[in-house]
Amino acid sequence: ETVEVQITLLKHYLSNYHQHQYTLNNYIRWLHENTLLRNKTESVPVVELTDESIHKATILFMTGKDLAIAIATRDLRQRIQGIRPLTEVEKDALKRYIIEYGGTFFFNYGGGNGSLKYIVREELKDIFNEYEWITVPLEHDIYQTPNNLSGASVAKSKLRGIVIDGRLAVICTEEDLLQKSKTSEEVRQLLVNLLFYALMSTDRFPWVPRENRILQVYVIANFYYERAQKKKEIDDYEGYIQDIEKACESYLKVLELAGYLQEPGGEDRIISEHDPQIAKYLWAIVKTSLLRAASIANEINKLEYLEEKIIPALEYFRDSIDDTGRPDLLTVTEEEIQEARFYLGLGYFKLGQYEKAIREFEWFISHTPDETRKTKWIR
Repeated sequence: ETVEVQITLLKHYLSNYHQHQYTLNNYIRWLHENTLLRNKTESVPVVELTDESIHKATILFMTGKDLAIAIATRDLRQRIQGIRPLTEVEKDALKRYIIEYGGTFFFNYGGGNGSLKYIVREELKDIFNEYEWITVPLEHDIYQTPNNLSGASVAKSKLRGIVIDGRLAVICTEEDLLQKSKTSEEVRQLLVNLLFYALMSTDRFPWVPRENRILQVYVIANFYYERAQKKKEIDDYEGYIQDIEKACESYLKVLELAGYLQEPGGEDRIISEHDPQIAKYLWAIVKTSLLRAASIANEINKLEYLEEKIIPALEYFRDSIDDTGRPDLLTVTEEEIQEARFYLGLGYFKLGQYEKAIREFEWFISHTPDETRKTKWIR
């Protein structure tokens, strides 16, 4: 199971845009060998802001060092006469990429006395003048997920950025992190966190089919779930809780993308909008996500998840099973029904809805013939 991303390098005319083109190509190879992330292209595409394909970038990297240094080191592909600030058309394109298409922009300062860093920030302030700059706190997901780096030395590399509609959409470095990524495992892991965040922090990818988004998030949820189990085996309880909570959040995101949390009839959308084979596959993902989210939320006492999302989804799942109009394609096994009813009873119990809990437990006991399975679950 892998997740596709698209790392793209911005061609600009402020300085040497190509500074870390080869660094990013090497990083893509490292991603393929060490993570579940797969770049859609073997090498990083270099595009201008006005290029129509830019909106497909999961993350848009901008690099460069101060112009005087680039000229002195002959590290400049453009003619000096071609150096210029962003045009209004380019500014509008960057704003559209971030706000309309949910893109993430990362400026890596390549070094010098700070002049290019200042110029880029002034350009960004002009584009996003209604939003405030922040210093990214160590509690942010970029430092936490999936790699906890809050106590690592890379966390001392201050990141600044702009939060737009609740997500960190623009990020700027104070130093050349891409240069450090050549030798630092921590920096490479920070960039992995950045890609995860870009994937998970927005649903606004209109060019990506919804079933692909569902699959992407499902794979990430499984990644957290499986890593949590490994941490549990070695008694890393703190790490286990951290990963299992992320798994639960991701499984709930799957249900949300599938329409299963917004309103009854989520499976109707799966049937009506996809061919039978894809619909069958998506239904299996939805079922697994619902049952795993219910299991995790009950285990770690996420009462707000139970009350607001999981119990309503389980109730709908339970009530729709006996619907005579239910398409044969959306199969549910006896074990899945038993599991759903058990977690529903447990959720009711934790929320103090004891009569409902007793009803579900009684149903579970009477409909679970396997004594070993019944004893294990009831205990």
